[in-house]
Amino acid sequence: IVEVGDQSPPQPFTIANTGNLDLNIGTINLTGANAAEFTITSDNCTSQLMTPTNTCTVEVVYAPNSTGGKNANLIIPSNAPETLEIAIVGGGLPGQALLIAPSGTINTNQPTFTWRAVDTATWYRLSVTDATDQTTQWEYTAEEVACPTGTRTCTITPENQLPLGDTFWQVQTANDLGEGLWSNTLTFRVGTLSGVLQLSAADYNVNEGDGYVTITVTRTGGNVNTVSIDYATTDDTAIAGNDYSEAQGTLNWDDGDADAKTFPVTIIDDHLIEGNETLIISLGNVQGGAALGVPDTAVLTITDNDSSFNCKQVTEIPKKECQALIALYETTDGANWENNTGWNVTNTPCSWNGVTCRKKHVTGLSLGNNNLKGSLEAEFFKLKKLESLVLSDNELNGTSLKNFKKLKNLETLSLNNCQLSGKIPNSLMKLKKLSELDLNDNCLKTKVSKKLKKWLDGINPGWDETQTACFE
Repeated sequence: IVEVGDQSPPQPFTIANTGNLDLNIGTINLTGANAAEFTITSDNCTSQLMTPTNTCTVEVVYAPNSTGGKNANLIIPSNAPETLEIAIVGGGLPGQALLIAPSGTINTNQPTFTWRAVDTATWYRLSVTDATDQTTQWEYTAEEVACPTGTRTCTITPENQLPLGDTFWQVQTANDLGEGLWSNTLTFRVGTLSGVLQLSAADYNVNEGDGYVTITVTRTGGNVNTVSIDYATTDDTAIAGNDYSEAQGTLNWDDGDADAKTFPVTIIDDHLIEGNETLIISLGNVQGGAALGVPDTAVLTITDNDSSFNCKQVTEIPKKECQALIALYETTDGANWENNTGWNVTNTPCSWNGVTCRKKHVTGLSLGNNNLKGSLEAEFFKLKKLESLVLSDNELNGTSLKNFKKLKNLETLSLNNCQLSGKIPNSLMKLKKLSELDLNDNCLKTKVSKKLKKWLDGINPGWDETQTACFE
């Protein structure tokens, strides 16, 4: 430490030719913000031709004209490939740290930083600028970075994980007198030679009616080695088997292959009004030296393609019966019925056009000549208490008569002129309470068993005389 107005003792700097060629030294000088407060008092090196193993000496004194730490650079030009530059610090501030590692390409995103200890430094500031140009700084005491007095290196591993790409770092020294010099910058690249495997997005969306969605997994940051990763789906509000088909398996990359891989998740269109539902897609069990990247999980949202009406709000009939009514509406183009008053709108299905209820159950449906177009699917036949079903004069050509056996309480079934085709199943005879049946004016096959014909002739006389050739 030198008081203002005083002068320090001469500080010698010895220059040695450690090579095997002559060293031709130019004019030595001082540069830097505080160069005027440093003076070269002795110089037997300038303009000297130094043969190998020879040395020379330059002496510098420090004469501060104000308080605080001061810095300058002693510039020693020569015919060497690079000009020698020595940082000089006045006022007792610590000198410059020499960075050691990391450098080059590293295969971890949480590296350990190592630099040469500076004897007079009591703490250090580590500054790291990552590949996204974000700079983070940490301050450590000499003890925290494992370089107390007498050791040669300082080492620390910050908790932060760095993104892939080029990264720059520096270290600044300091002590009780103030901040010292920043080191030179050292560059390294964060990467894994085998790459990083991750989902292409953290969120995916699919319409319930789309059938499936394609999930993409990418390999970035390297393509060395054969690598693989497992994938799997798990339920959230969506249920495997009801809303989607469970997917699990393994994706593989060959050595040198960096192309994205995909797998499908099959979506089940259930015709139920459920609102949007979600499931979770997860990656894991990475093999071959690759790293698991981010995102490694994603949320897949299935957008309900049914009405926004929700059977959970209905209290006057069971939820299953409500869902059966909505299934009929959805599979027969209910939006274009001649009369769909109340359907899929109000939470009182017993008041919907054509619906009759008794004792909190649907007992009758009368929707004849109402422009129904489509088919009756399995969900509809959960109307177990149904006694009367009148759907005549509609286009229900996709409907199978096999499911009607489930409606064991049916007393009246009118399906005349509904464009029905195919065989009439013997199972219709299981409807023991059925007293009225009308299958006229369809294109059903008239070749049936004797027992069934006798039953049909008794309950629907002339049924076989009104069937026509199946339409195209």
